[in-house]
Amino acid sequence: ATVHIIGPGWRESLAIGRGDKRSDGNPDEDFYLSFTSGSTGASKAIVTTRRQWQARYCTARKLFPFLLASERLPQLLVVGGLAFSAFFFFLANHLFAGGRVVLMTGAHDPDRLADAINRWDDAATLITPPLAREFLARAPEGGVMFPKMRALFIGAAPFFAEEKRAARARLTGHCYEVYGSAASGFLACLSPRDIDAHPDTVGRPAEDVEIDIVDKEGSRVAPGRTGHIRVRGPGISAGFFGQSANAPVGGEGFDGGWYYPGDLGAIDADGYLRLKGRLADLILRRGVEIYPPDLEEVFLAHPSIGEAAVVGARPPGGGADPEIVAFVVPRAAIEPQELVLHCRRWIAPERFPDRSVALPQLPKTGNGKVDRPRLAAMAEQVLRNAARSGGSGAAIGS
Repeated sequence: ATVHIIGPGWRESLAIGRGDKRSDGNPDEDFYLSFTSGSTGASKAIVTTRRQWQARYCTARKLFPFLLASERLPQLLVVGGLAFSAFFFFLANHLFAGGRVVLMTGAHDPDRLADAINRWDDAATLITPPLAREFLARAPEGGVMFPKMRALFIGAAPFFAEEKRAARARLTGHCYEVYGSAASGFLACLSPRDIDAHPDTVGRPAEDVEIDIVDKEGSRVAPGRTGHIRVRGPGISAGFFGQSANAPVGGEGFDGGWYYPGDLGAIDADGYLRLKGRLADLILRRGVEIYPPDLEEVFLAHPSIGEAAVVGARPPGGGADPEIVAFVVPRAAIEPQELVLHCRRWIAPERFPDRSVALPQLPKTGNGKVDRPRLAAMAEQVLRNAARSGGSGAAIGS
């Protein structure tokens, strides 16, 4: 990169291409370290080169031309901490495109944040699903909450089909879902039109990114079948910092030119990617694979439930199968039996949770994702307490 210092003779310096050389321009030198969220295990540092970073920007520009390639760029409102890779990627891409960025990380209250967002005309922002649910709980009955917004992006955690439809109807018609990771940048985007037609997906992969669905042996599975997601392309990171072995551990890692983000999913016949959760979160009980997002979607469909997270935990004294514990954050008072009956309408007996626990809020990591390792430890404590007291059944308790 050539840096031009504004001062005497700067126009002449610019015209002849001279300047202060701060970088030798080696595209394959290590450029950026980012950390995984740690929401399902220990956080890892990911190494990205200049070439890979540039490729990620090109991918984002193709995915979001209305944001990064339009003649008049919107204001980007950053409502989360920059230690979270998704917020940083949006900020860096927007600055690279020459756009204006407004940091709004101090407005943590949903009401205050909504008011702050609405002070800006023609803005774009990224929010997480928990914040989207807070906004939906406060959205007006008529009209939309953000009438002046060019683009509202939602990502970084599961956001379900009916929630996406509700966000488009009640938050803004310009609602998008994004999928990506710290080691890959953005991989797919679900447009407002696709929310209508394919709401249970995260959209089609970006054109310069290859996404495969494979079994545990690495063989591709048929369209529609669930398997391990792997990706490759010019923007995929080089590996983990300080680790000579980068092979997937717990589902996440690098192998043979592919990056395995640790996610499970399927690609349908039309090329849309459907996520099924994290491999580290998969629960195997009595030979049945149980995907926590499938159960969480059912809990969140009840109007009195604001947040939900499902984990597996080993009962005291061991045992061949884990028990399924659902943690919920009620928005309003609800009878335990009412919630049980609601869930039994949609959850098959072999997948039904063993017990549900009400909390005032779910534990989160520093970037706002649900802290599943902490929830798993809490679930084990719940089971130990139940064993001592002789408790059983699936009911909301504490």
